[in-house]
Amino acid sequence: MSDAATLEPTDTETGNNQPGLRVSASGARSALLPAARKTLTNLLLAKSVAEALLVAALAVGFYYLAFNPFFRGTVDVVDAERVAGWAVDDSQPDARVEVQLYVDDHFVSSRLADEPRPDVLNAGRAADERHGFVFVLPTQTSGEHEARIYTVHASGGGVRRTLQILGRPIRFNVTPQEAAPVSSPEGEEKP
Repeated sequence: MSDAATLEPTDTETGNNQPGLRVSASGARSALLPAARKTLTNLLLAKSVAEALLVAALAVGFYYLAFNPFFRGTVDVVDAERVAGWAVDDSQPDARVEVQLYVDDHFVSSRLADEPRPDVLNAGRAADERHGFVFVLPTQTSGEHEARIYTVHASGGGVRRTLQILGRPIRFNVTPQEAAPVSSPEGEEKP
């Protein structure tokens, strides 16, 4: 007990004449504390880095399962009558890609990109030329509209289906001559 605590006849810290218990750290023990503290700090930092790397790896793994990073394509034509372009899955260049059309944030149609596009084959983007799509638009009201094409990626054995936008949203205008007639309250059509 001589290392950990000793009984002193007087309390030397307060100057009191009553006996007290004095706890002292030996020289070797006080030198060990900073080294142990440094080791513990390093271990905690290493653990934090390992946890961050694990979380990052899980996030990247989920991203590659849920989203296909290999979809390529473009929208070539957008007007009042149609939306056309092409889509390819670079990881499976001979597979057909499902695409969906949304106009003004409303679903319009879904189809496979399987129309002939010799320019896609000639550019070396696909194994064959059947990667084009053409959507015929329903008649729109006059004014500005926004079209978006999404590729559909099935994951989880087809259980999950995620949409990935192909390119950027494209704005187009419909003139009053191209627009759908608007019905009046009496049931007559107005141009």
